[in-house]
Amino acid sequence: IASFTWEITRYIISLVLFMVVLLVVSYTWVFVRQKELLQSFKNAFTMFDHITKTKRMFQDIEDIAELPVVFEEVSKQVLHLIEDIQIEKEKSLFILNALNYGVVVLDSSMQVMLLNDAAKRIFKDDLSSIKDADVNLFLPYPVLRKGILDASFHSKEQTLEFALENKTYQASFFVIDGAWAKGNKQLNGVLLVVMDVSLVRLLDKQKREFFANASHELKSPLTSIIGFMEMWEQGIIKTEEQADIVGKTLQEAKRMNALVSEMLLLSNLE
Repeated sequence: IASFTWEITRYIISLVLFMVVLLVVSYTWVFVRQKELLQSFKNAFTMFDHITKTKRMFQDIEDIAELPVVFEEVSKQVLHLIEDIQIEKEKSLFILNALNYGVVVLDSSMQVMLLNDAAKRIFKDDLSSIKDADVNLFLPYPVLRKGILDASFHSKEQTLEFALENKTYQASFFVIDGAWAKGNKQLNGVLLVVMDVSLVRLLDKQKREFFANASHELKSPLTSIIGFMEMWEQGIIKTEEQADIVGKTLQEAKRMNALVSEMLLLSNLE
């Protein structure tokens, strides 16, 4: 009986020692894993601070039990960051839509990323609902499609003109090299800016016509003055006709002076 009792006692002692060792090992493993997990969270929070440019630091966390409070703080900051991004987006859209020239942004996949109100007014139904559409919607406008493809495939920036509904438009194509527009592709994103230059072209035409007519009108009095002076020099003009010729010459000179004054006034008004 005594031998049996001793065996039972030794077995129990061995079992207790095993349990103690197991607990110590388990606690050590959990403690180490907790430290590793805590350090991983610290690294993530430090990266979050760097990205969001916040002054809040989470390096003072020493217990994993503090994580719920930290997660709540991070959630608040994320929501605040999302609100700031939304506000900046609304500001940008407001400014873009206030512009009187069309703005279209296409990514490297030739998908339309942005279209402002002026572009919708210029292209009307053709491009009013092309968000997430592709460059093929520019097929009715060969000049635009060529400019977009040149900028995307060949990084060629240029300015071209095209006609639409009896109006003249100037289209400028710019290369977007940013990752937000390029994605993982080697092609470029494209910024298309379209301006109505009909009035400018009309004014240019009227100015050319004015100066052409003014040149003709200036030539007439000059011809008269030169003719009168040559006649005077050659003695063709009689004495009794001299007063009349001088009056006509003065009249033509005043006419020419008036034309020059108008041209100077036009230049000042420009």
